[in-house]
Amino acid sequence: MTVTTRAGKGAKLTNAEMDSNMNSLNWRHGGTLASSSTITPTDEYNYFDISGTASVSGMSATHSGNLIRMTFLAAGGTLVHNATSFVLPGNANITWAAGDTVVFVNTNSTNWKCIAYQVQSAVPGDVVDLSAVSLTIKPDTTNLYDLGSATKQWQDLYIDGNAYIDGLLIDATGYINAISGVDTAIASPSVNTMATTYTVKNYADTVGAHAYGRVNAAGALVDGYNFTSVNSGTGVYTITMQTPCSNGSYSIIATANATNPKMITFTITNASTFTIYTWNSSGAADNQIFSFAVFDNDQGL
Repeated sequence: MTVTTRAGKGAKLTNAEMDSNMNSLNWRHGGTLASSSTITPTDEYNYFDISGTASVSGMSATHSGNLIRMTFLAAGGTLVHNATSFVLPGNANITWAAGDTVVFVNTNSTNWKCIAYQVQSAVPGDVVDLSAVSLTIKPDTTNLYDLGSATKQWQDLYIDGNAYIDGLLIDATGYINAISGVDTAIASPSVNTMATTYTVKNYADTVGAHAYGRVNAAGALVDGYNFTSVNSGTGVYTITMQTPCSNGSYSIIATANATNPKMITFTITNASTFTIYTWNSSGAADNQIFSFAVFDNDQGL
């Protein structure tokens, strides 16, 4: 191997000299270049700041193997992918943010390939962008890692298929108080068992209800199916089924979800509407959270 040296202290190395010396592993800062369709690095330097937000779709020709590192000073510009001359990860354009850093390697004179892209906003422990996942995601160790936490929770979960869950624990705002790794049958519980052990929604889901759900004390729908609710007075809730029952002969089961013992009654008005009344333990009308289910006369209980 031929090693090139310079006698003068601080003398600049040419690109060829950098390639033949261990100095080729050092980043030499060449100042700031303005973003443009084609970036032209200054000879003898391999690290540049890039100002502006003009799209960049290539870099000028150089010798094969040359490395160029760039840091963007302003957010909003775009690196434009080209399958031959400006190859980017994922074969897709990248919109940069201020502070992002990219490293390109020259593969053949005018052809460049991005081999590293560091996002300024990333911190140790950040996960990769999963917006275009096309493979199975598996942990390296089974039954060890969590998805989210008590203070950093995902919002909704959408699954088109089966969910295989060893245990299920839903907090007090959910519909199942606790099922944790134990097979619990909900086939045909009595109304009393259902009121103390399950919520109405569990039973409705099992046997198939015409309408069911949970309503908060203000009369707003928390969750459910085929109904709207209005708090029309203290402890009085008008329930309207969006798709009426076949006639006015249908069955209703309901339970108040408050901590202390409460009472709940109801009256049927017609095939679409009925009224639920909630009372406190002293027998006075009182706004309460409750759950209910409606069964058409061809289903019954």
